[in-house]
Amino acid sequence: MANEQNLKPFKPGQSGNPAGRPKGVPNTKTRLQRILNLIEEHKNPVTGELEKFTVAELLDMQQVIKARKGDTRAYQILIDRLEGRPQQSVDMTTNGKDLPTPILNGIEGINVQTDNGGEETAELIEEN
Repeated sequence: MANEQNLKPFKPGQSGNPAGRPKGVPNTKTRLQRILNLIEEHKNPVTGELEKFTVAELLDMQQVIKARKGDTRAYQILIDRLEGRPQQSVDMTTNGKDLPTPILNGIEGINVQTDNGGEETAELIEEN
């Protein structure tokens, strides 16, 4: 258990991590964006001419080159990036049948009731 004396908020202007990252130091996202936007001169793999490319473009070209050489994983990454990954779903039944009532009754916050015809209905119990 925590000591209640330690549960006081910091005073205004007081840091919770005085030895933390100094102000003005760029975060990882900023550093990576700067690196990926650097421009380098390379031979265009299609035209063979010397052109200027960003590091990000060079990395993309490497992925395309791998895919063209038959790397199916590289191709799958390209397709996922272009078209988005296919949506995946989970079947919450057993071989197409509904889950048995005892399983649902064991879940906190769900109330399962059976009417006279044997039809089961489940409802969420809202806590106030």
